[in-house]
Amino acid sequence: MQYKVLVVEDDEDTAAINAISLKELGFLVEVVNNGDLAIPKMKEWAPHVVILDLELPGQNGVQILQQMFLDPLLKNLIIIANTVHMDAKDDLGFAYYYHFQKIRHEEPVMINKMITDADQHIDLRLVIADMLGQKYGAIPRPLMEWMKRHYPDKKEWGVV
Repeated sequence: MQYKVLVVEDDEDTAAINAISLKELGFLVEVVNNGDLAIPKMKEWAPHVVILDLELPGQNGVQILQQMFLDPLLKNLIIIANTVHMDAKDDLGFAYYYHFQKIRHEEPVMINKMITDADQHIDLRLVIADMLGQKYGAIPRPLMEWMKRHYPDKKEWGVV
């Protein structure tokens, strides 16, 4: 099984870096750079993971999230907010955080894409591995090999 990741990101450099690194780890990756294209692409392509920027042209991340939660085919996808709008630090981040928590009754995964300090940065690849492992019990073999090299203390999940 090859997992699909949809990157919803208007910054071309960020989208390209995410797409390249995820493809190297065995994922199928598609990118949309406008919020209005996100929901149609999710319905057409059926990704396992959505990496969602909150500030986008067209619909923003909160509007996309609200539509996802109303759609039975999309409401249970793994969603990772990769954004500068973290938690409750601004209106957009707070709205996303509140809506996610209200509907899913769990903490949303929000990664600050602007922090580069190794002590504070959360690696998107590690987050995806953790979430896939929890939901499906398996991650792609190239991702497992990457995790063994970079995070040798992390537990292992099954490999697909």
